[in-house]
Formats: sequence, C-alpha cells, structure tokens
Amino acid sequence: MRRQAGGGGLVPTKGAAARKQSILTLLRSEGFYSTLGLASKFSVSEMTIRRDILDLELEGLVRRVHGGATSINNSLLIPIDFRERAKLNFLKKVAIAQTAMNYIFRGDIIAFDAGSTTLEICRILPKDLVISVVTHSLPAINELVNHEKIKVYAIGGELHLPTQSFSSLDSAQLLSEFRFTTLFLSAGSVRNGTVFCATPYEAAMKKAMIDSAERVVLVSDSTKFSSNAMVKVCDLSRIDTLITDDEVPLEQARELKQFQNLELIKVNTSLSSNGGKS
Repeated sequence: MRRQAGGGGLVPTKGAAARKQSILTLLRSEGFYSTLGLASKFSVSEMTIRRDILDLELEGLVRRVHGGATSINNSLLIPIDFRERAKLNFLKKVAIAQTAMNYIFRGDIIAFDAGSTTLEICRILPKDLVISVVTHSLPAINELVNHEKIKVYAIGGELHLPTQSFSSLDSAQLLSEFRFTTLFLSAGSVRNGTVFCATPYEAAMKKAMIDSAERVVLVSDSTKFSSNAMVKVCDLSRIDTLITDDEVPLEQARELKQFQNLELIKVNTSLSSNGGKS
C-alpha cells in the first residue's frame, strides 16, 4: 500500500505498471509533481521514479522537467487529434529535436514552424537560454510561456484546429518583415526533391518563413519520405540542413545525395537519449 495522492492515505500498487499508471493519474490531476515527492508518495527510490517517468515520456504521456514531471495533456491545451499525431514516431522526433539543439545559440532569432517535431524542440529548450522566438504554433507558444528569458513573438490570424496554428494573409505578410537566424521547418511529405504540406494556408506561412530565414533546417522523421501531401512548399534546394532518422527508405536516401549543398543528418534513434548521429 502507498500513500494516496491527495493526502495521507495509501496508494495501492502492484508493481511497476500499476505504479506508472498511478503516477500518470496523479500528474493529470496535479499538473506537476517533483521526483522527490513521487518517490516519497510511492515509497520507492528517486531513481525508480526517474525510470518510470522516462518510460511514460517515451510513450508520449508525460514530460520530464527539472526536478520532476508534468502531464502533457495538462500543459498543452490542444485537441486529441494533435496529441495523437504527436505520439506517432515519438522516439524519432525526440532524437531529431535533441540534434536540432546543435543549431540554436544564445542571441539567435529562431522561427518555429507548426508541427509535432518542432514542438519537441521547444520542449527541451534550456530555461536559461536567451533567444527570440517567432512562431504561429499555439502548442509552441504554450510551451514557451514559462521561459522567462525567451522573447516570444506570436504570429496571429485564424486558428486552424488540425495543425493548432494561426494563419492569414496578413500573417504571411508580417513574417516577411522579420529576419530569422534559423527556421525549423516541418513537412507533411518529402518526395521527389520537394517539400509538401497539407493545405495552401500552411504552404503560404512556410514559404514566408523560408524567405525570411538565413538558415532553413527541415526536421522530418523518415515516415515523411513515404507519406503524401498535396501542396508544394519548396524544393529541397531551399533547405540548408535536413535532420531525419536512420530509417529513410533506400531509394529516397539515394535521391537525397543528389543535393550536394544539403547537409544531411541521420539520427540514430537507438541513441535518442543523447541525440547521436549516424
């Protein structure tokens, strides 16, 4: 028996699976809980709690933060469909995001496109990092609310629920007034040397950000090379760096080698804990 989440009672657990489910329930109720607090509540070591939290994070259910964990569902006011898509290929996205951190430096002006992989980058930005961020992604804005040293410029317009992003003709025009050090771009599909997305309004926002960026870093897991999307964003020749994982289909991998000016980084997903490259 373990102490109850809400007070001095006991929480019954029967092994790791039951304990992790209880931790998840507690985080969804409280929003945040410290590692020390969870260890005390379940009468286990902090190391055991850290392993539990890591397992839950790899399932896309919680987010590790300094000193504890938060519930993703509580920290992001986003629809279920976006959350479900964010869980797909989660380990690949985390590994890509960790490698993308190599392209962010103090004082940069960073643009984040709307997408689940770019969101993972926002989630791991250090609290003491001094940068400016421009984005039209609602989840990214929510994620950065508590980063006191990051100056966030939110691009507004009509909110599109499937992508949880804002867009309008005025928004695209406004983006053209900025100059970004680096843009982290997402894609619905990468095929035949071309980057695609799902809708014209998405394409308009992406094109405006590309035109305003000194460096364009495309972050796309390998499934995007076998996916379909109908609206062209740009040719791969407009991309400076492509960060993907090591499961890109052979035919597409050969195709990518044709772009001699493209920096191609394939992340080894088995090394996702440290963002290793292959």
